[in-house]
Amino acid sequence: MFFQYAYYAFLFLLVPLSIYLFLKSIKNYNLIIKSYFNSIKLNKNARRQKNIIAVMIMLSMTLLIIAIMQPKWGREKETIKINSYNISIVIDLSESMNAKDINPSRLEKTKLEINKFVKENNNITVSLVGFAGSSFIASPLTQDTETFSIILNALNTDSVTLQGTSIATALMTSIKSFPETHSLPRSIIIITDGEDHTGDFDNVVKQLKNSDISLYAVAIGNEAGEYIPDKKDDMGNNILSKRTDNILSSLVNETRGKFYVSENGNIPFNEIYREIEKNGNVSSIKNTMSYKNRFQFFLLPVVILLLIVAILMALVGKDKSEQ
Repeated sequence: MFFQYAYYAFLFLLVPLSIYLFLKSIKNYNLIIKSYFNSIKLNKNARRQKNIIAVMIMLSMTLLIIAIMQPKWGREKETIKINSYNISIVIDLSESMNAKDINPSRLEKTKLEINKFVKENNNITVSLVGFAGSSFIASPLTQDTETFSIILNALNTDSVTLQGTSIATALMTSIKSFPETHSLPRSIIIITDGEDHTGDFDNVVKQLKNSDISLYAVAIGNEAGEYIPDKKDDMGNNILSKRTDNILSSLVNETRGKFYVSENGNIPFNEIYREIEKNGNVSSIKNTMSYKNRFQFFLLPVVILLLIVAILMALVGKDKSEQ
C-alpha cells in the first residue's frame, strides 16, 4: 500500500489537538459541542457518552485523513487508446549556446523547455540528439520520460569534443535515430542558434523527403547577439554570437514543417505539437498497470462514526434536559 498524497500526513497533528479541545470542554462547557451542553452539571452517563464521543471523533478524523491521502493497493490493467508520434529532438551543444541573452543561458533555457514538453505529453516516443561540430544520439526513442530527463539535464557544451555547428550532420543523425520500419508519423524538432557555415543540406532535404519526416526548426537567441562567456578569438577579443535564421528557414521551406524564432527562450512546443498532429497520427493501444484507489474503504466508516456521534450527542442533550 502507498499514499498518492502522503504529504497530507501533517493533518494528523490536528487529531490530538481536537481531542484536547474536546476533553477540555468537559470542564469549560464552551467548546466543540456547546449547543448540546450547558452549564448544568452532567450525570455519569453523560460523562461516559462524552468520552465515547471523543474516541469516535478521534477515530473518524484519523480515517478521514487517511482517505484524503488517497491510499492505493492492488494493481489493475488499464487499456488506453492513444494517438502516438515519434519525435526526435535535436539540441545544439555548441559553445555559442552558453550566451546569456536568454536567462540563464540559451542552452539551459532550452533544456527546461524540452523537459516541460516531454513530461506534458505522454503519447510521444522521443529521442534526443546532441550536436556541435559532430553529433550523437544521447537517448534513443523512448517513452521513459524520467530517464530521458536525466540524460537531457546532463548535457552541456562539453558533451561534444568537436566544437562548431554542423546542422546537416545533426539532422542526418536524427534521421538514423528512427527505426527503418515505421508505422508512426515521424518528426524532428531542432533547436539551435543557427550559426552554421558547412554541411550538405541538399542531401539532408532529400533524406527528409524520402523518409517522410517533417522538420520543425527553432532559432533561439537574440538577433542583436551576445558575447559567449569565457570565449575569445585568436586576438583575445570577446566573441559575439548572433542568432542566424536563414539556414533553418531554408530547410523547412524544402520539407514538411515550420520555422520558429524564440528571442526570449520560450519555445512554442504546443504550436509545434499541433502542427505535428495535423500531419496525421496512428492510433495505438497502450496497456498500463495502475494501483486501485481505496479511499472509499476509509471514507465509509467515517460517515458511520459521525452518524453515531450525532446520535450520542443528541442523547446526551436529551438526558441533560430531563435533569
